[in-house]
Amino acid sequence: MATVERCLRGTLELFHTASAGLAGEDVLHAIGEAYTERLATDPTYLHAQMQAYAACDDPDIREVVRRGFGDLVEYVERSSGLPSERVSHFFAKGMLLNVIASMDLLAAPESWAERLVEGCQRDV
Repeated sequence: MATVERCLRGTLELFHTASAGLAGEDVLHAIGEAYTERLATDPTYLHAQMQAYAACDDPDIREVVRRGFGDLVEYVERSSGLPSERVSHFFAKGMLLNVIASMDLLAAPESWAERLVEGCQRDV
């Protein structure tokens, strides 16, 4: 469980660093760019995160993941000041990026993958 906690804490630190001094949509754009860069360059981080979500059938792991993910959501809400619909959209896109990165689609040649990645890049 310590690995899961470290992973989520590291994500929160990434969010803090990327969005320092920003507000509104600028927070989302800065965090989105930093997070996308992390996904593209650190497969170990991505795998740990995806394994944590998959292991949520264990109540102890679920609690750690829920608490850590909640901290991420609350930070984005607080720092951006944006409405819940926008914050939800932001996290939904982030989860899609996790799946895209898990399948190594960021530079995949398939046209459907290119369209999906392009759609994510248009609006963080």
